Amino acid sequence: EGPALDWETLPARVEAVIAERVGRLDAASQEALRVASVEGETFTAEVVARVRSADEGDMVERLSGQLDRVHRLVRAQEIQRLGARRLSRYRFRHNLFQNYLYQSLDPVEQAHLHEAVGTTLEALYGEETDQIAVALARHFQEAGIGEQAIDYLLQAGEQAKRSSANEAAIAHLAQSLELLKTTPETPERDQRELDVQLALGVPLVFIKGHAAPEVEATYARAR
Repeated sequence: EGPALDWETLPARVEAVIAERVGRLDAASQEALRVASVEGETFTAEVVARVRSADEGDMVERLSGQLDRVHRLVRAQEIQRLGARRLSRYRFRHNLFQNYLYQSLDPVEQAHLHEAVGTTLEALYGEETDQIAVALARHFQEAGIGEQAIDYLLQAGEQAKRSSANEAAIAHLAQSLELLKTTPETPERDQRELDVQLALGVPLVFIKGHAAPEVEATYARAR
């Protein structure tokens, strides 16, 4: 037990059982599940369909029929309404299935699919990306697109501030600052850091107080 799964210490029998169950599927179903594993333990049929250039209705039928009722690898969760758009949400029946499928992708495939999933989620959510800003930050960070990841972490931090979730806001904004250290020094990068530092000051004041060294350092750096 632990917060992360180490396939090197997982009994070989467990991985073999999962491999055997996944191996029963046709190639199209296996590829669909690999895309789903990149989105996460909970995923969206419409995202998988678009990334795979497949019909959305056919994808729902495949997930609910073959992969849920027959092979018991996923479970239908809910329909989420996003304006006039319907998003069909599914979940892997066990996180070991999701982990196995994700680890079956090499690093290049993972990065490519993270970018594809992130871009597809952006298109689906439109002006409501603040609902999934943390997830978008993760996808673009894993895709190696640091600037977009930083922007979404800032968005997530601002949203957390509005909800008075100050500790979460600090965590998102601190992660954004760490990513900024990996980007080239340009005027655009400096503007991003200024936005993040100013955003970070507010929740730090609420948590630490006006006289805290962290607050002073944040505003000094912003200045």
